Amino acid sequence: MKAVVVNPSTERISGVPLVERLVRGLEEAGISDVRVYGLDDAVGEAPHAVSADGGETSDGGVLYVDGRHYVDERIFEAVADRQGTYLVVDDPRDDGGAPNPRGGIPVGVDGDAVTAVGRDGDKLWTGVARLDAVDETRTDAESFLDEVAATDGLGWFDVAEIDTYVTKLRRDVPLHWYRVDDRKSRRAAERAVLDASKKSPADLVATYVHDPIEDRVVLRLANRSITPNQITLLVNVVAYLATALFATGYLLPASLLTFVVGLADGFDGKLARLTGMKTRVGAMEHSFDLLYEFSWIVALGYYLSRSAGARPLLLAAGIVTVVAFYRDLYDRFIDQTGYSVDVASPFMERFQLVTGRRNVYNLHILAFVLLGYPLFALYTIGAHAVLTATVYSVQSFVRLRRLDTE
Repeated sequence: MKAVVVNPSTERISGVPLVERLVRGLEEAGISDVRVYGLDDAVGEAPHAVSADGGETSDGGVLYVDGRHYVDERIFEAVADRQGTYLVVDDPRDDGGAPNPRGGIPVGVDGDAVTAVGRDGDKLWTGVARLDAVDETRTDAESFLDEVAATDGLGWFDVAEIDTYVTKLRRDVPLHWYRVDDRKSRRAAERAVLDASKKSPADLVATYVHDPIEDRVVLRLANRSITPNQITLLVNVVAYLATALFATGYLLPASLLTFVVGLADGFDGKLARLTGMKTRVGAMEHSFDLLYEFSWIVALGYYLSRSAGARPLLLAAGIVTVVAFYRDLYDRFIDQTGYSVDVASPFMERFQLVTGRRNVYNLHILAFVLLGYPLFALYTIGAHAVLTATVYSVQSFVRLRRLDTE
């Protein structure tokens, strides 16, 4: 499928030109042939796109996008998988019954057919349409689509039909689109993009400490030249400094540094989602996170073994084994169900706040280092890890068994 973007806007949403956000979103949806009409007015703002000179496009399906809209990439994905010719529309009122704050062009409908575009209607156009042919010289999107509806006929597809659960974020994320044509709509779009970039906090520390700080920092980083991968590299450097401090007996500085790492580790992923700078290399981050998390436990065990014999190292090895097991179980559950075990039941939604995770284990270490009994941290972390593995195993078995018997 080909995509055509008309009226490209260089208005910046969290530091990224709107036209570039649209091109990246289309690429994320698997649409690599993107033509931007009027790109000469936005040189360099959409480096992955091809400037179009106008003409007729009719290759069995064209995604027509008005570049003055911020569009959630999941809308592009839904359209790429859905046949027909139609406008993607939304209800003109929000869930609370108030006027929709997104702006947009009114669309009149009668049954399954679009009757008017740009005039009084029951729906709002999200800026996306799927057509059989597009005259790229027509940048007057409203009148062009109104003519298509009158001559060839157009259907409509409501964004309310798109599944909003995002597995990686462990939550439902409302679909966002905005007609960006003034400061107010730009700010509204930025708030929507920030909300869509946030994972559901997985534990108490992430919920009440990390999340609000991350929001403030990432909004500022979005307007700087720093990239998510650069943050990832810096976080890993600091993380292994903590490892070295644990191994050499500087336990309090090392423990405090783990909290710095835990906070900063959330910056890269949120920044990548906020700015649209997601890369395949970035997907490796979680593996490297696990490696340095394990290095902290092993380094602590190593230091304590110098005075307490092999027991601390055996405890560290046990913790690493159990955590590796339930982390893999967590991933396998997602593979089989499409959602995480953390939201598999009301009980799990509550349990995830205290489940065995890096932030919580760091609290174990800090508490016992301050009390002067660091070895006890390995015992309590081990117990916490076993509890988490047991709960994950039982919940996974019950849920997957139920799917097998349905």
